Amino acid sequence: MFLPASDLGLIASHLSAHDGMIMKVKLMAREAKNEKLIKLLNTKVGILRSHMRIMMDMLDPQKSDFEKLSDFNE
Repeated sequence: MFLPASDLGLIASHLSAHDGMIMKVKLMAREAKNEKLIKLLNTKVGILRSHMRIMMDMLDPQKSDFEKLSDFNE
């Protein structure tokens, strides 16, 4: 998949923002006491990781087949 340079820059900066967000959510999950909240935060980390994986795949010009994101209930 070929992306314009502006899109590549946006994805690259977006990836680093997600790294920080994942670390913040993991810290919140470690400090949480409520089991439902912990499960929700861990689900959020999984969604963010999937999102990042797809964005990294989009940076590869040879790649055109992208994985399907899992449903929220999976």
